[in-house]
Amino acid sequence: MGHMRTGCAPRLHAGMIVLGAFGLVAAPGCGGGGSGPNGNPVVPIPLEQANREFAAVMCAKFFTCCDADEVARAEVGPDEATCSSGLFSDGNSLFDENAPGVAAGRITYHGDRARRCLDWLAGLPCAQWGGDVVLSRSPDCRGIFEGTVTSGPCEISDECLNGSCWWQTETEHTCRPSPQLGESCTTSLCGSDSYCLGDGTSGICRAPEADGQPCSGGLECASRSCNGNMPFEGVCGPPVTCNGI
Repeated sequence: MGHMRTGCAPRLHAGMIVLGAFGLVAAPGCGGGGSGPNGNPVVPIPLEQANREFAAVMCAKFFTCCDADEVARAEVGPDEATCSSGLFSDGNSLFDENAPGVAAGRITYHGDRARRCLDWLAGLPCAQWGGDVVLSRSPDCRGIFEGTVTSGPCEISDECLNGSCWWQTETEHTCRPSPQLGESCTTSLCGSDSYCLGDGTSGICRAPEADGQPCSGGLECASRSCNGNMPFEGVCGPPVTCNGI
């Protein structure tokens, strides 16, 4: 079995991201504007501005919702400015990683979805955010990057439409479709908002678990929040860290 080529955690897979001030003009290829939740036009975020915008909002979230001990454990720096220029700095994000694929036409960047994702994150209460840097609960966040390769060579999974990039050899990688709900799986990357329940070598894609059910990570939970002694003894439920309490 091959191995998947993906971006480094905690960056977002297949359009999931990490995050600020707001861009005013759209760059070519950024996707349509559409309307926001209040019916106002959505101003797409240009790709070259996206990381700075997301960094500022994400770092503001850390220093609003996390206490001093939680900030220290997150290793984001002593203040928002350090956080924005450090952990989520230019050159260190999924936006930068995917830029070559966008330029080559192997990935489509949706600046309107990036704007709606950022607005969703900024408005998310601390009790619901809980230190989440994956942002997989938001369809807009998941859909910021959309691969155009259905099958064939790839470098990273975000180039693949509805699939992941697998190593055939050290130099040959190919897009494969992700298994869907109820299908067999061998990794944690299932499609259709499902996760792979198994022993690492075989499993079944199943729907996320309700609060109170055991979990080993947030992607296994409908709330996207797994609390407890991870990675094996967690319980799905509302965040207990970086929740503003």
